[in-house]
Amino acid sequence: MSMKNNVGWFFLGLIFFLGCITQQEQLTKEDMVETIQNISVPSKDLMSLSGDENISITRIKAEKTDGKWGFPIEDHEDEFIAIGLHSDSFIKLNNTHLKFLDDEEAVWIHPMIQSGERTVLFDAIYSRDIAECRPETVRILGKEYPASLLKNRSTFESDDKWKVGLEKEGSCLKRVVVFLDGYFYDIGDNERIQLFRNDNTLVFQFEHLDGDPNVKLVAVKPMDFQ
Repeated sequence: MSMKNNVGWFFLGLIFFLGCITQQEQLTKEDMVETIQNISVPSKDLMSLSGDENISITRIKAEKTDGKWGFPIEDHEDEFIAIGLHSDSFIKLNNTHLKFLDDEEAVWIHPMIQSGERTVLFDAIYSRDIAECRPETVRILGKEYPASLLKNRSTFESDDKWKVGLEKEGSCLKRVVVFLDGYFYDIGDNERIQLFRNDNTLVFQFEHLDGDPNVKLVAVKPMDFQ
């Protein structure tokens, strides 16, 4: 075979290879849902809490049903539909679990395990209900942020992974949401993921993926917490 033909076959193979990479990169959350088929299990005895006001640890176990691992996920239909998020199923965590959260705050997660592959965290959402119609500042995970800087669908803390959602009633702000823009799909055993901002305030990880899997959330009270 001539050198010219060899070069032609090389570039043809390269185009095919790059095409495969592009297809992998375009894999959507909906594609992943179809392949994993998560199950929900009762929450009894699957959640344990430890720690104090400064550091609190929440462990959530998975349970095997019909050969598949599932977490104690509950339906919250149309919870975030007003800001354009269509996810309905979550584990909801408040200040019973993450001690330093205010009464108006909650964290919503949707972890999933893909058998034989690296694991998947689909959703991570923070929400804060707002009582004052037009607040000057909004308190998010122990820190104050100027309300004027929180724009709908803007990045949070200049991090493209996290977006801001604003829920309003008329001209009044009713809820601020910080949510994952996309999803993590390649998480290994004990790999730490910082949720919502990069200061270890809330850290997520899967544990014991080769045995009895669980997820752990470590909530650390921010140093400048007021």
